[in-house]
Amino acid sequence: MNLSDHWLCLWPGLPRLWLRGDWNALACAVLFAGALNLTLIHTFLWPLWVPLPSPLWLWPILSLVWIALCWVGWRQIPDLLLVPTGAQPSADQPDFLAEAQAAYLRGHWEETEILLRRQLRQYPDDIAAGMMLATMFRHQGKLAAAQQQLRDVRRWDAAQHWDFELERESAAIENWQPEDSDELAKDLQ
Repeated sequence: MNLSDHWLCLWPGLPRLWLRGDWNALACAVLFAGALNLTLIHTFLWPLWVPLPSPLWLWPILSLVWIALCWVGWRQIPDLLLVPTGAQPSADQPDFLAEAQAAYLRGHWEETEILLRRQLRQYPDDIAAGMMLATMFRHQGKLAAAQQQLRDVRRWDAAQHWDFELERESAAIENWQPEDSDELAKDLQ
């Protein structure tokens, strides 16, 4: 959990809106913006325009609402940063990642790539599948594709928990030697 994730809590509704794209959170953020704007207008521009109580009462009420909603957002951050439970297949759906792992271990690169791409199409934030695709590209000697795949994986929200693995794979790509693929081919035969 980064400090930048907690900065989202300073605007009510923004954590759920930014991290999950929740429409209810958008409504909360817009309503708070409207209340803040009305309070500012009533206080500084046209105090007699809106027949509301004195601005001296509006600011404490708005502040209490802001503090309460910021606290709610702060409490939600850990749950919002977790990968959703729908990121893995249920029992009645095919598990392309498991099939891809079996094909990978057999050295069937084309089958592995097809299965991993299916997995990523079905579950776009599957870090394990994205990392495995990058590793497979490295083993094939497709270093540009492997680096691009790692860059794509790093952009995903859940990738922050995979920093160690991402760094190891990046180092393996940078240190890759053509002899590595020859040794792998010998091991598979």
